[in-house]
Amino acid sequence: MVEEDQELTRSFEIESYALAFAEGQRMRLHLNTFLRL
Repeated sequence: MVEEDQELTRSFEIESYALAFAEGQRMRLHLNTFLRL
């Protein structure tokens, strides 16, 4: 994730936690979609 010229990498052991985090960030940043790597 890159925000305000800072790159941040997060790792999750449970896939559903990662997807929930990504969805929350998508909504917070007013994005249409997110890219799953």
